[in-house]
Amino acid sequence: MKPHAESGVSDLLEAFADLGLRLVLVSTGGGCEAIARLVATPGASRSVVEGLVPYATGSIDRLLGGPQERYCCQQTARRLAAVAWQRAAAITGEPATAVGAAVTASLATTRPKRGNHRLHVAVQSLASTATASVELVKGRTRGEEEQIAAAAFLRVLADSVGQDHPTASLPKLPLPLATAEHMRRLEQVVGRQLDALEQLDHRVAPPSARPDAVHVKRQGEDLLDCPSWIE
Repeated sequence: MKPHAESGVSDLLEAFADLGLRLVLVSTGGGCEAIARLVATPGASRSVVEGLVPYATGSIDRLLGGPQERYCCQQTARRLAAVAWQRAAAITGEPATAVGAAVTASLATTRPKRGNHRLHVAVQSLASTATASVELVKGRTRGEEEQIAAAAFLRVLADSVGQDHPTASLPKLPLPLATAEHMRRLEQVVGRQLDALEQLDHRVAPPSARPDAVHVKRQGEDLLDCPSWIE
């Protein structure tokens, strides 16, 4: 990794720590180098709570509570980010400073793929849900696509935190896309005042839910499209 990239990740972690954020990160299908970059940086433990790499579909199903219609799509990325946020909130006991981020990718492999090479990133906080998608032009090596997936993961994470904390000083991380490639983004800000936040306690969760589930509602509506095991 180049020195300026190391500096960018270090600055990003320092900004997270200054904000008191605690992160759980999930990567499936690609982009796990982003987690490796973060945890390999001194001081990462001040912000990074956990990194998960559920690679087999069965592992993803177990994490999300059941089979998914598709695995490399925006909806699954959002669900993974929601679960990551729930885990961060449950582990730290601080939902307001918890951040869940996830990337799901379909990249170059040992055989040609009929579909597009693509990746979807989602970031969940108490204040907002951010998603981003990129379709990659075929022709790169797996290693090159992994670099892009990791860069996109960190870029969307940084930008989403910046949206939640507009006065924070966050680095603008580079994203090496080709001219024909674009990142499609969506930011859903739900506000920082929620009508109800259930306690991080399995006694308030439905019997079929996992013990670390947190159900957040705003004016009687779901905060986001949660996994099926959350009512």
